[in-house]
Amino acid sequence: MAVTWERAVPDPGPGRIAAEDAATAAVLGVRRATDEAGGKRRPVVLSLVAITAALAVFDLVGDHVGLFFAHLALLLFTIWMAWFFLRPLARSFPAVEHLVTTLPWRQVTARVVRVARVSWLSTVVEIEEPEGFVPLRVWGLPAAHRGMISGLATAWVVGPHESWYAIRVPGSPLFWTARRPGKALSPGTFSERVDPVEITRRTAAWRRWRALRPYLSPVFTLVTMSTFGIGWLTTSTVWVVVVVLVGYQLLLTQKALRHRKPDLRLPALVQHTRAWTRLTVRVHPWTLRLDGTAEATAAVTLPGEDEERHLYFPAAPVDFLSTAAATGAVWVAGSSVVPGTPLAVGFPGCPVLAAGEIR
Repeated sequence: MAVTWERAVPDPGPGRIAAEDAATAAVLGVRRATDEAGGKRRPVVLSLVAITAALAVFDLVGDHVGLFFAHLALLLFTIWMAWFFLRPLARSFPAVEHLVTTLPWRQVTARVVRVARVSWLSTVVEIEEPEGFVPLRVWGLPAAHRGMISGLATAWVVGPHESWYAIRVPGSPLFWTARRPGKALSPGTFSERVDPVEITRRTAAWRRWRALRPYLSPVFTLVTMSTFGIGWLTTSTVWVVVVVLVGYQLLLTQKALRHRKPDLRLPALVQHTRAWTRLTVRVHPWTLRLDGTAEATAAVTLPGEDEERHLYFPAAPVDFLSTAAATGAVWVAGSSVVPGTPLAVGFPGCPVLAAGEIR
């Protein structure tokens, strides 16, 4: 099958409460678990802010100018991280949960007008409402999903509730928090040329980034412990402590995320793919992890065979599983399917992708 803009992922049913859609309900469950986990991290982040501030004060009083500026930079970075991630998380999830459990999805004309320098941090999308185009600031919108808005000029929203919206793009059941800015934004324009092949490439890159992102935590620990320790202990003692802590954290991260290693191969698997092979599947029940993925299997019969095989996914994301279960079909990147080899499995022209293997 050649890649076209004919989307294999169905749009949400009009007129139904958003959470009555099975895919939306699954994504909401992941968001709820993530919000609860984020709430547990808030005291840790706030304690780190307090400790860093205290060290900066001690450096200033003790006339350690170099250490003062190092701790001040770390303090400002920590405050920014806490403000950017914890503040929207604390305020947005109750509003979004209220929206998707009480209102239906509605389709609107949409256009991307501004993208942050680090694109996944913040995107401004304008949607057409009865009073005209309304700007929404969307947090965490990946480039692949942004490309769906740019390419199709449409989106699905629920809201507003106060100034909050939930927004999803065509071709994906994932939704993001959006908010109408409190003050008027300066006019902006953003233009990008995307096609279904580029959407798949961006999705593969996003899946790889999500597999690698947790490893930033040991790097942050390395920087933090180094700046905390310099000038307080001997150099050798500092680095012994740093190496032990960072090594231990790397081991924990590796153990917790080894199921996502196959995602690292996705960009290479889809780099030159312009054809897909459709497979009819029957997805077996799965249990989601906190990271929104699940180890899952699906029964599948390959073209030209009568024997049923198993399509195995070590870390299938919730949007992929819910879509595959609802449609009873998936597409494998390439014109042929070879059992026992790594496969990119998804939906052509849609930002939904997983790493799998025929067994």
